[in-house]
Amino acid sequence: MRNKGVVIVLTVAITFLCLFYLQFTLVSRNIQDQAVQQATDKSGNVDLAVKQRYLDSLWNKPVYNFLGVEYTYKEVKENELGLGLDLQGGMHVVLEVSPVDILRGMSNNPMDPEFNSFIQAAREAQKTSQGNFVDLFYDAFKASNNGKKTLCLFCISKRKHQQC
Repeated sequence: MRNKGVVIVLTVAITFLCLFYLQFTLVSRNIQDQAVQQATDKSGNVDLAVKQRYLDSLWNKPVYNFLGVEYTYKEVKENELGLGLDLQGGMHVVLEVSPVDILRGMSNNPMDPEFNSFIQAAREAQKTSQGNFVDLFYDAFKASNNGKKTLCLFCISKRKHQQC
């Protein structure tokens, strides 16, 4: 444990730095809360334009004094801790995939009336079934395939399509 003094000094230094930057975050939050109070009307609605004007008016003015050094609101914002999306309220993204559009995109002839009849039959079956759309589409195709293979609906070249 020869380096015990170094560990203690580093711990104190890192703690000081964390507290130093945390104070800017707290000051910034306090100023933003004041801006919301200024922009809130009697009915509780916040006017974002008024809030922004308040913050803009403080941008280059000293708002915080630490050990004799004055910091403007701009400097406070630059020195505050950056919060990730999870701490700022997050983000939620939903991607909805349409199996009908995927099948149409993969098919050789999406305007084929027979192909569209399979799509329609799968849609009807989907109303009363818990199965996924692709399986229902395949079942509709299989029920009235007239001896064709499923591959014929999705042939890449015309030559292959003619062989189906």
